[in-house]
Amino acid sequence: MRCFQQLRAEYETGARSGPFELVLSMFRMEEMPPYTDIAKDYGMTVPQVKSFLHRARDRFRKILLTEVQVTVSEPGEADSEIEELIRLLK
Repeated sequence: MRCFQQLRAEYETGARSGPFELVLSMFRMEEMPPYTDIAKDYGMTVPQVKSFLHRARDRFRKILLTEVQVTVSEPGEADSEIEELIRLLK
């Protein structure tokens, strides 16, 4: 939850730009609509949508890694903790 809060704050403060609700939609369990529909809804091109979502995912991964690193005793353990988290969420 803190990862989403930090990411949201980055969008709200202007450190990142774009529609945060689109970022949240990619984390929902439901299937995302086609990129063409998203692009139309947000006034973007399909390449812009893909790039926007790629950057948002990448930033989320970095925030998550930082959060997990605080909870483990060795820095190298963070990757295995994240792998376990992903396995549990499937």
